[in-house]
Amino acid sequence: MDSLLQQARQYAEAEDGTMLAQKFYLMAFYKAQANEYLFGEAQALRGLNQVEMRQNPQKEQIMERFRGELALREALPHPLELARTYEQVGDFCEIHLQAFAQALGYFRQSAWLRERFKGGGDTLAQTQEKIVRLYKLSQTPGRAIVFLEKLLRHYTHTQQNEPLIYAHLDLASLWAQKKDLTKAYFHLQAARRHYAKMPPDFLAAQAIDWSKVEHLLKSAALKEIKSSENSRLIYLQIALGMFALFMLGFGLFVKRGKRKKPHP
Repeated sequence: MDSLLQQARQYAEAEDGTMLAQKFYLMAFYKAQANEYLFGEAQALRGLNQVEMRQNPQKEQIMERFRGELALREALPHPLELARTYEQVGDFCEIHLQAFAQALGYFRQSAWLRERFKGGGDTLAQTQEKIVRLYKLSQTPGRAIVFLEKLLRHYTHTQQNEPLIYAHLDLASLWAQKKDLTKAYFHLQAARRHYAKMPPDFLAAQAIDWSKVEHLLKSAALKEIKSSENSRLIYLQIALGMFALFMLGFGLFVKRGKRKKPHP
């Protein structure tokens, strides 16, 4: 990422390097975006703007708002702050982290979700927990899994057993929704291992019926499988209905042709 920016700057300084500078700034931007590297995105976009405005000075007015976006990207520590800022100014512009774009889409639609997402002084882990809840509420298990796995690494590194139990249970539930019982059971067993390490007072206060949890996972997976089977059945019925209509129309066309045919 840094080497791409360095190359772009070198080309930008050369008299005939404008096109190559633009190319390398864009490559740096997409790489930063893929790695959710906010500051890198801002540096790449700023460099790109400078090169483009040198080519076309009239572009400065058009880029005024865009420069505001860049300033926000550099100033804000993480996506939650960016979301809050856009909420305050009532402008949900989609130039920000890719991983957060879908969450912001749900922000636009629901004041209740926005309220659930608010909170003061969040650490990055707390922010990710809120993003997970948001994705779960918005019925997007795939995105929730991505953030939960990041949290899992954080909890493992900081040796937090209690959050690990709930993170593994959440992942088990989400994988069951995605009809992958192998991964669901893997996380269920991991949750049980961390649960067994907890002190007796926690076990007394948070008694978990593991057989019930297992049954719920199976039910969730079966429900999803049946749901997808029902969808396929509906599509099949629609296709058969359309074919039947086509055959009926074709039959009527043939009959009409026979009636019009003159007798010898």
